[in-house]
This record gives sequence, C-alpha cells and structure tokens, in this order.
Amino acid sequence: YQPMEFTNVMCRRIGNGEELPVPSNPKLQVRVIQENEHDAWAKTSSMGWSEYPELAEFIMDLGRNYAATEGAIAMQAEENGNPIATGVVLLVEGVALLAGASTVPEARKRGAQSALLAARLELAVQKGCDMAMMCALAGSPSQRNAQRNGFQIAYTRIKWKKVD
Repeated sequence: YQPMEFTNVMCRRIGNGEELPVPSNPKLQVRVIQENEHDAWAKTSSMGWSEYPELAEFIMDLGRNYAATEGAIAMQAEENGNPIATGVVLLVEGVALLAGASTVPEARKRGAQSALLAARLELAVQKGCDMAMMCALAGSPSQRNAQRNGFQIAYTRIKWKKVD
C-alpha cells in the first residue's frame, strides 16, 4: 500500500458567544436550496471540479446524495442570481459537519467559500450546535480558508491505495 491522500480533520467551537466569520464580499448571497433544486445544485458542485473531467459523474452523484441526505442542509452562494459555489452542513448531536465545498473555477477568489462557511456556521448555531468540523486536503486553499476562520487541525487522516 502507499499513501494517496493526506486530509486534515479540523474543528472549532461555535455558539456560546464564539465569534463567527463574516462574509467578505457583499455582492454574494447565500441561501438554502429547495428540494426541487438538488440536481441543479449537484451540477454546480460538479462544475467546481471541472478540471478533473474523469470525476464528473462521481461528483454529480455525490452532490445529489449530499443534497438529499436526511439532516443535511445544502446551500449555495450566488452572484447576480447565478449559483457559483456549494456547501452542505450536516447537524448531528450538537456538531455541524461542513462538507460539499465547491466553487466553479471562473468564480474563485471572490469569497464564495468564506460566505458559505459563515452562513453554514450561523445556521448551525441557530440550530443549537456548539462545535463544527470539516476536512480539507493538507496545505490546500480550503485548509487555509478554514484556519483563517478559526478552525484548528485536530489530526491528519491518510488514505491508502493498494499498489499492484
């Protein structure tokens, strides 16, 4: 076996007066998607991975599953009414698990993931959560964004693949 991925599992406290992130781009709107929007949301999510065309079908299926998972709240960031980024928050026993982060390539570096992060954490606090967790590839822009917003690395997870 050989390692194929290093993922940092990160967490932070929320609620109880903890300071939450504030979106940096006022031109972006974040909203919870409706049940009839799952396919469109999954398509936006998969567009965020378009530099990996071999993953397109997998990401579409994963997006549909995220959006339809019981207890999951799928959200999207929009710019001028156009969806540009996706994210999910799953609320379990006071913990908010953040997942499904994706931004379409042409809309990156505009604060969409920061806006989604802030909105998901605010929603989690409203629903009674006091802890949030998420995963990001070690050293990635997602990890740096999370750390700028108060997340700390709890541990690094290694995924292995069998070598023939």
